[in-house]
Amino acid sequence: MVPPHESNDPLIGASIRRLWIPIALLLLFAPLAYTGPHILLDSQNPEGNVAHPPDLVSSSDGLLLVILDGVGEDFLFDEQAMPLLNSRKTTTSYLSVRTGPLTLSATCISELMTGVPNSPIDGMNNFNLQHPGGDDPWTLAAQSERFSVGMVGSYVMENIYDGTNGIEFINTFQGNSDYYAGDEETSVVLEQWLDDQSHDVIAAHFSGTDKVGHKWGTGSTEYDEKLTSVDELVHSALQKVPQTWTVMVTADHGMTEIGSHGSAEDITRNVGALVYGPDIVGGSSASVIQRDLTALTSAALGLPFPIQLNGRIPVEVFDVPSEQKLRMEQWNWEAAHQRQRFVNELNGQDSSSLSIDTIDWNAISTEGVFVRSSDIGVSITTWIVLGLCSVLAVNPRLKSNPSEVKFIATYLFLLGAFLLSNASLWYSAMIPRALGAAGAVWVVAWSLGSSGTSYLLERDDRDETSDLDSTLSFLLFNGFRVWGAVVLVLFALLGSISQSVVLTCMLWVIVWSVGAGTNMLGSRSLALPSYAPWLLAFATFTFGSIRLWFVLIPFFFITLRVLSLQYSRGVSMIHQLPILSLSILLLAALSFVHKRIFGTHYMLLLVKSGWPESFQSTLFSVIVLIIAATVSVTCMRGRFERKTSALLSIVLLCGLAASGLQSNFLDRIILLMIAVSYLLSFASIRHVKGVHIPDGLGFAALSVHMVMIWGAWSAAATLVLLSCIGPLWNFFQPLIPKNPLSLSYPRPALILAVLPWIVWVLWWTLLGQVNGVQTCFEGICPHPRELDFGRIIIKGGSVGFQDDPSNLWIGFMVASPLLIASTMMMHEFVKRGMSLRPYAVSQFLLVLGSMSILAFSPPYPRLMFSLAWNMTFALFQFMFAVTAVAAYRLIPRPVVEPRLSHRISRMNHP
Repeated sequence: MVPPHESNDPLIGASIRRLWIPIALLLLFAPLAYTGPHILLDSQNPEGNVAHPPDLVSSSDGLLLVILDGVGEDFLFDEQAMPLLNSRKTTTSYLSVRTGPLTLSATCISELMTGVPNSPIDGMNNFNLQHPGGDDPWTLAAQSERFSVGMVGSYVMENIYDGTNGIEFINTFQGNSDYYAGDEETSVVLEQWLDDQSHDVIAAHFSGTDKVGHKWGTGSTEYDEKLTSVDELVHSALQKVPQTWTVMVTADHGMTEIGSHGSAEDITRNVGALVYGPDIVGGSSASVIQRDLTALTSAALGLPFPIQLNGRIPVEVFDVPSEQKLRMEQWNWEAAHQRQRFVNELNGQDSSSLSIDTIDWNAISTEGVFVRSSDIGVSITTWIVLGLCSVLAVNPRLKSNPSEVKFIATYLFLLGAFLLSNASLWYSAMIPRALGAAGAVWVVAWSLGSSGTSYLLERDDRDETSDLDSTLSFLLFNGFRVWGAVVLVLFALLGSISQSVVLTCMLWVIVWSVGAGTNMLGSRSLALPSYAPWLLAFATFTFGSIRLWFVLIPFFFITLRVLSLQYSRGVSMIHQLPILSLSILLLAALSFVHKRIFGTHYMLLLVKSGWPESFQSTLFSVIVLIIAATVSVTCMRGRFERKTSALLSIVLLCGLAASGLQSNFLDRIILLMIAVSYLLSFASIRHVKGVHIPDGLGFAALSVHMVMIWGAWSAAATLVLLSCIGPLWNFFQPLIPKNPLSLSYPRPALILAVLPWIVWVLWWTLLGQVNGVQTCFEGICPHPRELDFGRIIIKGGSVGFQDDPSNLWIGFMVASPLLIASTMMMHEFVKRGMSLRPYAVSQFLLVLGSMSILAFSPPYPRLMFSLAWNMTFALFQFMFAVTAVAAYRLIPRPVVEPRLSHRISRMNHP
């Protein structure tokens, strides 16, 4: 965080605080302009090919590649699910295939067919991913007089090979709601080509399995029936394939049980391949990466080997003499050697250890983006400047106060440890995640727990301590020495630095969370300089591996503390309802998101159950929506209003019914009504002359919008959370002074920074988009992919165009209620007089910190994706805050809920 300007400051500190925006932008510019393009843009690839050795004879006269979209290894190799494809056991090689970490259709098919590793940015271009350039087996076959190339299936291959001479492409994609017709047409075209001998190098993409999985999930009867259908279609076509061809039946990616993919989960990355042909050993098996199938294609067809192809021929499945296998591997190595030298030169790395005469596959980098020493230098320089500027900004009295020297040294050590933890993922991937969890918990516990309930207590209450309080007090207020001692003790017992650090961080999470809830933080103070929280918060928000889900833990204990105080004071149930509702939502968010522990992401199941597809899901949805309508109206109005609650319930149930009917006409009517309601609501709050609209129209419009697109559970969670923002802010508003924030009193700024952040993280978690913890070698650890776009459910994206929604329409439908709901959340804070500037600054610091360690991420895809998602979500939240403030400034400032505000004010200050 950035401390405010104060009078009588030393010149340097005052200047840094006054000019922090240009300083921060300059520091962001260096990694953004230099490192960002290298890592986030398309990587450069070498040109050229290695000629096929004349003494290496291929017996294959053609090749057929069949891609079954979204069919994971467990289904492809399942004799009950796909009995016909698995009937060739004696003649087929079974390959366990590992895809790249970007498990989207276009990115996987691109790697499968071109052999070029994806750049991280390719995930953003999934619906229009272009060819990476250069040669691949398919373009080389198209250039060869020996072969004729044909492709049939979805638009994905068309996007990649559009405009390539010598390739005939037939698009059979008939929309995202077509489950059978497109695949049947693909089968007809494929069999026609085989009958007519039109092409002898063919790729056929069956996309219906992916669409059925998205709609009903992989555990559904519909998915089983679709697998049976595709099994029959492909088997029928395979009967017509000449025996002298090589055949590969594989998948682009797998799917989770609820029908999602896109992330790096094992179930989405593990696919299989059934390979047979004249040179293939029947009954053999091997484990390969997806790009190895591209290398196999070059070998089977006797084509030149593209130097940019980053794959290894699985020579063990070829039915050729051992000397032929060795020759094949040497040919492969020559291309790999040239590619690696190109990459090393591009990144300023030494290639002296590489020898074209010595095959060493361990020397070959398998990922597409590599570390440059210059990027590391930029990153380290940026962090040195960040550390120095942050220290100078708080004006430490180093000459007159030795204790401040110790703290500043500890702070700089902490920054260095944060940076080193991200740079040393080769040793432990869990240490930075655990540190990120500890930091997130501290910033919430100290800001809200230190004060969020203390002003509700009488002095006698504050002085009462228990044994638990004494223990917590010892752990909380004895500084870094106690926690350092805990690390050393655990290391002596366990013999592992990783285990001792991670377990200490998890203990920190528990202690600070419970401490926030027991009000220990409100009755004691840390023996640190008054500016210490500014620096510790700065270190937390700039730590790229911060774990957002963990902010919910201390906040849950804080809400329990508030509930306890309200109950002891005799506050009515009506006025307890907002905090009680928050506590219940927090409990769900803390309990139902641990798939790697419980085997199921129960929050996603709740989201999936929000559509009326069965009696059970319909009953669940109806009950949830009625409860949400009643709770939200009561929380907003401060009293139970039967008619208003019933009216909102009816509106929500109408939206639920419409989503179940799946009528395009009805969908469009409701979408039009939603859009008009948004416009009228905006006109109403602007007090447009002649416009008299009931209060809450925009709220009701968002409610139906969420029901239609994201289902009943997501809509209910959104409504309740929105309705609780006002009462929640009323608890913390008395702590925010009207005077400018002081360097010696950072708590108000941190409250303003974390409160909207917590609400948004809670909401995103309730939508099933956040992962919690997992078991690991160290014990209990943060999930490596906490934020994950691959979990977004696109089921509601077809509203209005049930028969054939375009990808653009699906994206708009899925995203629009999320954008509106997020902006409305921020607006709920703004219209109550809360400044979102500290919140926006904290999100900017998240972007700055993540970008500043991006240089260390290329060898670690999970770190790269984590940083990319953290930056993406922080930028979105920054945008929501700016939009909410801009919208608020366009309208007059009405008094918001005066009666409710007055009641809660009296309740908080009896």
